[in-house]
Amino acid sequence: HRLVRAHTYDDARSLAPDVWLLGKLALESTVHAATKPGALVVDYAVPHLQPRPGAHYHYVNGAALAFDAKDSDLTFVHDVAGTVPACLAAAICHAREDKQLHETGPIDVDTLDAWWATATKHGFRLAPGAF
Repeated sequence: HRLVRAHTYDDARSLAPDVWLLGKLALESTVHAATKPGALVVDYAVPHLQPRPGAHYHYVNGAALAFDAKDSDLTFVHDVAGTVPACLAAAICHAREDKQLHETGPIDVDTLDAWWATATKHGFRLAPGAF
């Protein structure tokens, strides 16, 4: 009930939010111009935003989850070293939990806390330096 979807950056700028959730690649210059100083930008897009040095917003790369290499024998190619895309981490959690789920369609925000608990149970975490 507290999330508002903005269809344009101008719409979002007029709301002056403290927290931005990005689900698609955005230009850093556009995000910098639209956000107010001190805003938090949580980026779930792949590829992700590359914040400029000295950006006036705080940045969290929510699309790259770190994992313990001892938990996997897979080799990953991802744009953030030592991480997997969040959608792949979710697929691994689904398999480990024997869930018949997938990572398509709308997000049910009411389930996010439970899924984060599942991800951390299986050793996933935000990457160091992600924020």
